[in-house]
Amino acid sequence: MEERLEGILLEFNDVYSQLKTSQREYFEASERYIQTKQILETQKADGIANGQITGKNADERESSARALIPGLFLDYGEAFDKERKAKFLLDSAYTSVELVRCKLRVLELLCRNNKDEE
Repeated sequence: MEERLEGILLEFNDVYSQLKTSQREYFEASERYIQTKQILETQKADGIANGQITGKNADERESSARALIPGLFLDYGEAFDKERKAKFLLDSAYTSVELVRCKLRVLELLCRNNKDEE
C-alpha cells in the first residue's frame, strides 16, 4: 500500500507541475491573442478612417482590409490557434489532476477498508 501511495504522490506532483505550466502557457497565449486582435482592430479602424479600407458593407470592408494588411490577419489567426491549443492542454492537465485525485481517493478508501478488517 505504501508503495502505491508513493507512486500516486509522485504522479500527483507531476500532474500539478504540468497544470502550473499549462496555466502559464495558456495565459501567455491568451495575452498574445488579445494583443494581436487589438493591433488588427486598430489597423482596420485606421484604414477605414483614412480611406484605405473601403466597401459598402462589412464583407467588402473585411475583404479590403485583408488585401491591405494580410500579415496582421495571419498573425491573428496564428495567435487564435495557439490560444485554442493552449486551452486544450490546460483542460487536459485539469483532467489529469482529477484522475490522480480519484486514484488517491480510491487508495484512501482501500486503506480505510483494510484498517476496518483488522
